[in-house]
Amino acid sequence: MAEFQSDLRSGIVPYDSVAELAGELNLYPLRWDICSLDVTAEGIVAIDLSGRARIQNGVASLMIRVAKGTDRKQARLGYRVQAPDRRATKRGAFDSSQLTWSEDGDYAVVGSVDIDVPKGSVVQAFASYGGRWIHQGWITDPDNSANVRRSMHEVFDQNLEGTKKSLFDVKSHKQDARILEAGVGNLLFMYGFAVNPLSSHFTTDAADLLAVSPNGNIAVIECTTGAINSNGKLSKLLARSAALLEKLEQTGNPHLKVLPIVVTTMRREALTDEEIASSKGICIATCEDLERLVGESLIPQNADQAFESLWSLVHSPQEQLILDR
Repeated sequence: MAEFQSDLRSGIVPYDSVAELAGELNLYPLRWDICSLDVTAEGIVAIDLSGRARIQNGVASLMIRVAKGTDRKQARLGYRVQAPDRRATKRGAFDSSQLTWSEDGDYAVVGSVDIDVPKGSVVQAFASYGGRWIHQGWITDPDNSANVRRSMHEVFDQNLEGTKKSLFDVKSHKQDARILEAGVGNLLFMYGFAVNPLSSHFTTDAADLLAVSPNGNIAVIECTTGAINSNGKLSKLLARSAALLEKLEQTGNPHLKVLPIVVTTMRREALTDEEIASSKGICIATCEDLERLVGESLIPQNADQAFESLWSLVHSPQEQLILDR
């Protein structure tokens, strides 16, 4: 360890310690009592999501990348065309023999095919190998986003660069932790929610965000860049949600649902209190969820369906029957 510390301190880009280096790279908290090894296996097929895979003038260019040295006859490119109202208007799949193949560098070949799609549609493409699904992605028209809320937002935030920085940039979070709240609020707007940032300096004992679906159901949201239960965060969130639910009942709206949510920039495998949170009806959104939501914001979203989907994660069907009585 002393020799490694010497290497860190004498390097062209010097670091004081392994702990400082780990913090700079946003690695998980270091453990000195155990040794772990992370192994990442890359998929042998994937949907090509580069700029050449796009929709233009009613034609969608779909592409699947296959690692060289594998039997590309086992590869399949599936797809479903989704209209602006979220209905699937067409679906199908192409085997290897139906694709046009070309070399793509030293490590991959690309199979491509064009399909006609209605105006305003997006395409969800699926890459599978040997009958097993491996990867999926969305193909869109970069000049005409199917999600009008995202289109409006991108007038002021091209390609969501600002939103992505708010959600994922560690240095920005260290400078101001509330930057994360802005990114989450932007994302909720694109998903069809009405968002109250509760950002006044005079609302000191408040949740970070309220998000209301068109049906009136409410998400009470806390954002954190660290552990989901630091400083009693879960208890505070439950208390705020209970206070809101009580107010709804007092004003004649007991039918509306209140869902507490914690949004964290940590990855799910690093969480320690998720089971406790779920048992108390708290939904947890992690870095992986944020990444997925950013990608899927390209397509039109239904905020009511999104709310019900999150609700079902922490409420059993039996609980739902009791609540609906």
